[in-house]
Amino acid sequence: MIDTLPELMDYLADRGNYYGISAHELYEAIPESARTPEVAYEYMTQKDISHKIPLSQGGERAGDNWILEDSSVNRSRGAETMTPEEEATAHADAQHDADHISSKHLMKMAVSGGGLAAGGAVVEAAVLAGQVAGGAAAAAAEATFITTVVVPVAVTTAIVGGIGYGAYRLYKHLS
Repeated sequence: MIDTLPELMDYLADRGNYYGISAHELYEAIPESARTPEVAYEYMTQKDISHKIPLSQGGERAGDNWILEDSSVNRSRGAETMTPEEEATAHADAQHDADHISSKHLMKMAVSGGGLAAGGAVVEAAVLAGQVAGGAAAAAAEATFITTVVVPVAVTTAIVGGIGYGAYRLYKHLS
């Protein structure tokens, strides 16, 4: 598990070293929503450094000839040159994966943080995500985040609180 930025940068340096890609370049290729150390590490464990023009066909190791891509997709393409459509799909998938992993980590933090304080932090994170995304995309991202993260956390908090209160009332009644 990677918990700090220096640990993440060491990991990224190890990943990129063979191709001459710096840790900073790899970090910049990770979508912003996944740049915390834990999230970025999980994201990178799912990605290959995929070459647009395969090395076996004379493609450069670094420069503009690489992209982060799902390992299974990269490996199934083999030594074929990446099409513009595949590159666009890889970019869209990268953002989707980053958002998914990030929201999963926020949910873990909200559940472990407990109660309303965590719910407030999740709402603040959703608003920040909406501000970063901008425009109509922000509204859609915020709505999705709220319905997939905030509402379940709030409902769970209410249920747990209700059970706790009910147990307290039953204890008092039986005492």
